[in-house]
Amino acid sequence: MWRCRKDRRFAGPRDRSSASKATKGHQSGWIVITAGWGLGVAVAVYCVGRISGAHINPAVTVGLASIGQFPWSDVASYVAAQMIGAFLGAVIGLVLSIGLSRLLATMLFGVQPLDPLTFASVTVLLAVTAAASTAGPAWRATRIDPVVTLQND
Repeated sequence: MWRCRKDRRFAGPRDRSSASKATKGHQSGWIVITAGWGLGVAVAVYCVGRISGAHINPAVTVGLASIGQFPWSDVASYVAAQMIGAFLGAVIGLVLSIGLSRLLATMLFGVQPLDPLTFASVTVLLAVTAAASTAGPAWRATRIDPVVTLQND
């Protein structure tokens, strides 16, 4: 399914159909994509809705206004602020990614892009970091009795 070409900088799937045949959503179309995005937005709205009003994108703002939960007079300013924020976030992310990639390229000192030692070192570093960051909460969770916790709730 994957191929590596010497004239390309990275390897990738040959085409969209061969990459998606291994998934359960093969040939499901846009309905799966839109349902996934919709569920993602819904979870975000349910998580922060009571705290901040959940104005995470213009669709939420217009939706809240359409059901009477938000005044229509404020919709234009909120949508403008959301669009400006998205644009500025994209520009800042692009500038930082270009700058950091150039900085990292100067710091590699002759390390080849496909160096096996680098891949192994990064893999071990990420595994150790993941284990260290989850060890504390996992250890604390083992000391909690679920029956007592459920009885107290």
